[in-house]
Amino acid sequence: MCASPTWKTADLIDFELLLASPAGETDGPKFFTEHLAPTLPPEAQVDRPQVFKAWLNAHRSSTKEVGLGLRCVASWKAIASLGSLLGLLLGGSLTATLLHYRGTEPINVTWFLFSTLGIQFLLLFVFLLLSLIRSTTGFFEDFHPLRSTLVALSNRFIHKLPATDRDRLRVALSQFAQKGSVYHSIIPWPPLIVTQIFTLAFNLGILATLLAHIAATDLAFGWQSTIQLSPAFVSHLVSLLASPWSWILPNPHPSPPEIIATHFSYIDGMPATLGTAGTSWWPFLAYSILFYGLFFRAFLLFFLHRKLQSHLRSLPFNHGRCLSLFRHLTGPLIASTPTEPLFIPPLPPPTDPRPSSSGSAILLLSKDFSACSASPTDYLQSRFGWSTAQTLITPIDHPGANATILATLTALPQSTTPPQAVVVLIRSRRSPIKAIALFLKEVATHLHPSTELIILLAGQGSENPLQPVSDQEWSNWKTFQAIHHLSLSLEKWNP
Repeated sequence: MCASPTWKTADLIDFELLLASPAGETDGPKFFTEHLAPTLPPEAQVDRPQVFKAWLNAHRSSTKEVGLGLRCVASWKAIASLGSLLGLLLGGSLTATLLHYRGTEPINVTWFLFSTLGIQFLLLFVFLLLSLIRSTTGFFEDFHPLRSTLVALSNRFIHKLPATDRDRLRVALSQFAQKGSVYHSIIPWPPLIVTQIFTLAFNLGILATLLAHIAATDLAFGWQSTIQLSPAFVSHLVSLLASPWSWILPNPHPSPPEIIATHFSYIDGMPATLGTAGTSWWPFLAYSILFYGLFFRAFLLFFLHRKLQSHLRSLPFNHGRCLSLFRHLTGPLIASTPTEPLFIPPLPPPTDPRPSSSGSAILLLSKDFSACSASPTDYLQSRFGWSTAQTLITPIDHPGANATILATLTALPQSTTPPQAVVVLIRSRRSPIKAIALFLKEVATHLHPSTELIILLAGQGSENPLQPVSDQEWSNWKTFQAIHHLSLSLEKWNP
């Protein structure tokens, strides 16, 4: 069995743009099949990620242009590089300020550790605590001040536009929101990775500046706190913090006598007993930054990268037009042999359709269809290669009146061989109202992940009952699909 391909963020961006290409609307199956490369073994033909990655790679090889995905990733890397430089400068500046030494009092080790490492762990703890509260209790789940502000501003702007432009903008915003709901498990990781790169560079700047000051200046370190801490407690705490490196590195931490000798207060100034003990702290500080700063952030960066890769590998690719694309790519329209290169036959004429896949389908026939000479079941067999397992009459604009149909669909995911599609035949001339969207969303929740939900639009006239769909009707239903975030396929009746 073949391993799943490695998808990257740039691949997802290019894939979505290619999937949303207008050519897919006008060329239909030809647009889908003409870019598939003959590189997939037979056992990979049922794996959507592999099929889609091969299709994307074939499309990339057929064009010399750099995809938008690679350009976005390049911009993201530039932001990460800028963040690294900023982190180095900020870490170095902070450390230089903390190590500013006048000779009248030692550098406070307690304040140095809190300013360099303590604030980092405090922010990390707050972030994890809020994430835990949000995931367990639901608090802050709807707290999105930036999103709410943008939505409010966009709504005020939309109402001032002409009707046509207003609908187009709403479609674009709805499609963007729909992609966000599909890739919600991936979107947080790239910003977190950039944040860790910044923090990693920040700790590197701290360590480099500390070592530079140690080598170039004569520094004395000590410890003090308004809280009355005993030297024995401080010695135990320092030994505990140094446990990750105390078994392998020299001078892991100051000894108890050195800790006693370096205790001072700002009122008394530099202690007379400081002596050489004042230099015993710098290895401990350097090791702390190295382990709790650099190594810890490097581990987090590796962890976040692995999480991103894991979420990319687990993408089901069953949203939007993915199932329709997979149906076109894996159907008999693509022919190949073990010894011959991939051959894509020309599209059949409309009067001689070929099935593009095999399997069964359930037909949901809108109640407002009158009797017609053309048989929808014959059309599904000739157009898609699907035998009709059941035909159910449904009032699609009355979601509450479909309990029996939804109960039938509920049993489908438990079936050993779920139907390949649920096809809803709708009159294209009727108004696509919100009640229809509610019904379709309810149907989608009852389907197996591999079952495709299709709206089959057909015109109906007096002499020829089932007719092709006009461009205006097709545009109306595409707008309806986008505005209501419907994850399904739209197909035209082509007699």
